[in-house]
This record gives sequence, structure tokens and C-alpha cells, in this order.
Amino acid sequence: MSKHTLAGLSLSSSLVAAAGFQNGTDEGLIMEKFNQLLDSGMGVITLGSFTLPVNEGNEAKYGPPVYYYDSRQGKTYNSMGLANVGAEAALRMAPSMVAKGHAQDKIIIFSGSPLGSLEHGTSVEQAYLLARKFLDSPADLVEINLSCPNVVTEEGGRKPVMGYDVESVTELLEKVTNDLEVSRLGFKLPPYMSDEEQELVSEIARLLNKVRPGFITVANTIPGQV
Repeated sequence: MSKHTLAGLSLSSSLVAAAGFQNGTDEGLIMEKFNQLLDSGMGVITLGSFTLPVNEGNEAKYGPPVYYYDSRQGKTYNSMGLANVGAEAALRMAPSMVAKGHAQDKIIIFSGSPLGSLEHGTSVEQAYLLARKFLDSPADLVEINLSCPNVVTEEGGRKPVMGYDVESVTELLEKVTNDLEVSRLGFKLPPYMSDEEQELVSEIARLLNKVRPGFITVANTIPGQV
């Protein structure tokens, strides 16, 4: 038995399968990949990221390619566009997946991500609603993905990725602190690589330390590499 814990939960292994390993718009394929992970050495499986509506992703919208693996450099490039079955389907699948996970001594995290569209509310409103829905599900823990997408402004333009937008992070953390069980909630942050981004780290850290979430996921895919 591993001596490691996550958000107060004992882990059978300190290995965590990040969101994206088992995602897409095909529920059967999601379950197939999930079952493969159940037989792995992972102690934690993260499902999603899920958005409020079904999201077809970039390949369905714009065509291939959206994925490339460079075997010489060992680098993977992708622009999947958060293809997923949507929050309601995820909630429908949750009881079975969590039960299967627990039978194999796995912790199950549900990951939610806002879309860069105001159709379903601001990014903060979407993230908050996803957190509330998933915290009410059988999932052991809930991750909110702040590493994508770009935040849409009222004028229709784009703010930075949510994790780079201190104003949006502040608003979201205030909402979840007031209303939700923060001890079961985690946040996925983008990488802070440029000089400008690194200047944000102390402020983001201050905000997170004030809230004391259950866990932090760092770092997501490095953006803008191609």
C-alpha cells in the first residue's frame, strides 16, 4: 500500500492518470480506455475534461490533423479542442465508473473545463457550475481546468487562458469558497513559462493559499508550440 495521499484520500499508488487519456465524444471508447486504466498501476484516474454541452472538438469542426507524435524528439503535439460527451453524459456514467474504480482501489477525479464561448455563460460561471455538478456526483474529487480555453470578453475578443487571467481566477475562487466543498476541489493550472507569465505566479499562489483547495494539478500542455 502506498503511503501517499491526495486531498486526504489514501492512494494505492502515487501515479495519477491525467485528464485526456480517456475522453472524446464516443462513450463506448471512453469506457474502453477507462477499463484499460483500471488494469494499470495508476492510483488515480482523472476523467474528462468535460464541458457543459457536448463538444465535438477541433477535428470534427475543422478537420485533421489535430494530433502528431514526433518519435525523434519524443514530443506530442495536439489541438484536440476538448472533444467530450458533455457534463450530463458524464454524470450519467459516473456511478458505474466510480464503482469500477473503487473495486480496483482507484480514486476517481472528474475534471471540468469551461468553453471559450459566452453561450453557456462566462468562463467563471461555467467553471463554477461544473464544480457544483461534479461535487454532487459520486466522484471522489473534482478538478477545474484553468489551463484552457481562452476567456471571451463582453466585446467578443479574447482574454488570456483562464489560469493567466488573475481577475477571472479571483472571481472563481471567491464563488467556490462561499458555496462549495473546497476540500474535494482541485485546480489545473497552465505552465507559467514566459517572463510575463512568471510574474503572475506569486499572485496566483496567494489566491490559492487563501482558498486552500484539496489539490493542484501542474502543469498542463505547453501552449503555442507550433
